[in-house]
Order: sequence, then structure tokens, then C-alpha cells
Amino acid sequence: MLELPKQFSDFDQTQFSLEEPMYENLASLPAEPKPVDTTPKVPLFKQKKFIIGAIAGTIVLVVLILVVINTIIANSRKLTPEEITPLPTASPAFSHPIEQKINFVRQELDTFEDDQSTLVNPAVDYTITIDPIKE
Repeated sequence: MLELPKQFSDFDQTQFSLEEPMYENLASLPAEPKPVDTTPKVPLFKQKKFIIGAIAGTIVLVVLILVVINTIIANSRKLTPEEITPLPTASPAFSHPIEQKINFVRQELDTFEDDQSTLVNPAVDYTITIDPIKE
């Protein structure tokens, strides 16, 4: 029979029946310790998500407060028809003659402007020409 060199003699596959099984009596390995977090803890008020959430929450709260105040003020300003009183028209106690003339002229001007708006364009006479027509 052919003999294996020394370096391959350990690889004899018939020897496994003489040896004991490898995986049955395993020695228990010590549990690996959990890694300790050495990063410093950042306070809650310095975290970016907390800051953004706090700003958004504050803005929403302020808007809600303003809406509530606005509705309260709007409801308090509403007047009932009994509370509405017409304001008296101011009439001058003393009317100067010049003021009377100015008021009269203003009324005349208003009526004149009203008359102008209702007038239609006058009829146009097309027979009038600058140069006489030669026939």
C-alpha cells in the first residue's frame, strides 16, 4: 500500500471513530460584556428634535390663543338692533350768507352734471362741408 507523507498522515479519515466527538462537550464561553456607552448624554433641551418640536408646539399654542381671543373680542363687539341708534345729522347753528350761496351753487352744479349724463348725442348734419361741392 502507498504510504502518505508525514504532513498528510494526520488526515487519515479512518481515525475519526477512535476519537471522541468534538461538539458534544463544549466548554461554555464567558458571556461577552455589553459595551459601555462612553458618549456623554446630551440633555433633553439640547437635542435637535426636542428643540424643533418645542418651537412648533409653541407656535401652535400661540396661534390657538390668538384665535380664541379674536373670537371673544368679535362676539363682544356685536350689537343688537336695539343698541344701534342712528347718529343725528349735524346742522350748522349759524349759516353765513356766503356759505348759503356756495351750497346753492353746489346744488346747481350737481343738477347740471346729472342733466349732462342723461343727454344723448345730438344729430349730425352731414350736408355741411368746408369746401363747396362742384357738380
